Amino acid sequence: MTFLILKPNVFIKAKGPYAEIQQTTGQVYLTSQTLKTLFPKLNEQFIRVHKSFIVNRNYITGFNQKELFLNKSCIPLSRNGLLSLQSYFGS
Repeated sequence: MTFLILKPNVFIKAKGPYAEIQQTTGQVYLTSQTLKTLFPKLNEQFIRVHKSFIVNRNYITGFNQKELFLNKSCIPLSRNGLLSLQSYFGS
């Protein structure tokens, strides 16, 4: 099993039975693992905000009821994801 931890990861996006790992450098890597498999292996700085997205909390710049804003990206936000963010940020 090989893990890619060369640069900080901003978010991970589901891509069918695969996952795309978006790094701060802008590079995107494809892994044959699903988000369901990856999420338990990540540390506490990652949060599942949608059925198709896991994000690194350190790169969140804001959010509203439907979207999450990262440095250069806008990601859909589920109701459960919103509750998790509100709990984490105390909103």
